[in-house]
Amino acid sequence: MTIHNLANEVNRINGALEILGLLRERLTLQLEEMGAESGREAVYEMLTQVDALQLEYQRRSINLHPHHKSYQFFLTDEGVSPILHEGYVDLVSGKAITTEFAGQTYRLADWYMQMKDDVPQKLVNETYS
Repeated sequence: MTIHNLANEVNRINGALEILGLLRERLTLQLEEMGAESGREAVYEMLTQVDALQLEYQRRSINLHPHHKSYQFFLTDEGVSPILHEGYVDLVSGKAITTEFAGQTYRLADWYMQMKDDVPQKLVNETYS
């Protein structure tokens, strides 16, 4: 699927989800105002169909956006040391400090991986600093 086709499909799905959300909201309001049981049953049936459509479009949306994850490693003369992503973010943002690395020069490898079921599948980008 090309980037253009992917963007069009994402826009269609987002539009469908928005419309279904509005439709569900209106049907819920109508249901609260109805008194006749046959009318209520019809609205319940429609709400069930809208819920099914919402779930289907949400599933399609998730499948269009492959999950990605970043991995960081320190590269030293002694070897490779993986870094927990959350710890790395805290260090870089200044929320955490450590003296473990003081006075030393490290090379940082940052890999951005495409994931499938939380298993790395493909290296999308890599940077070294």
